[in-house]
Amino acid sequence: MDRAVRSHSSPGPAASARTCVALASLLSFAISKPAVADDSPELVIVPVECTLSLAGEPASSRAWNELLSFAACIQDATVARVERVEHLEGLVDEMQAALEPSIAFYSVAIEQGPGPVKVRAAYQIAAGQVALLVRARTSIVAPPDLDSNAAAAGRYAELHRRLEPFLEPHAKLAWLIFVTIDRAVAIDPELAPDVVTRNMMRSARALAELLGESWAVPRHETEAPLLAAPR
Repeated sequence: MDRAVRSHSSPGPAASARTCVALASLLSFAISKPAVADDSPELVIVPVECTLSLAGEPASSRAWNELLSFAACIQDATVARVERVEHLEGLVDEMQAALEPSIAFYSVAIEQGPGPVKVRAAYQIAAGQVALLVRARTSIVAPPDLDSNAAAAGRYAELHRRLEPFLEPHAKLAWLIFVTIDRAVAIDPELAPDVVTRNMMRSARALAELLGESWAVPRHETEAPLLAAPR
């Protein structure tokens, strides 16, 4: 039985959409706000290959970079297998739930970190949502007789068609985050002071454009100023 079916801990029917709304609210409030104190997230299971020593000073760039690396390391990348329409929503909800530990760390960075750290953390949340889209689609495995069996090909196409509405909140959230941080950097270039962050912004613009071509995002928003030419 596939992973999405046997799990009994996935959120309720609208959990993914609620998570997307909450993250969007967090970003719109925190991306340009000063750091504030808050509790650190707790994890139940940490992969053995992931370590977090925070060797630098608590507020140092080294410590924040290690925190972001740790969040990326623990981010779930599982690809499940789903073969029935009624399991699609549970599949997406479970994938989103599996991203929550990483998102918790990224959210702390957005709330408490310096400007460039906020930008990089927000980018990683959006990139995780894009990865979720890819993983969910990949979970629908093409039948071996796809080209010769019309019925099997029809079921395969139907699964993909029925999956897309469950992915829409995640695609829109990713688009919103990419556009938000791109605008923030356009207004204040000091939010991207290094090559790594500026490359992230280039990627953010490219991914926002791709998402905008595939999903019903508010097109007028894309007319806002975006990242300036590379320096």
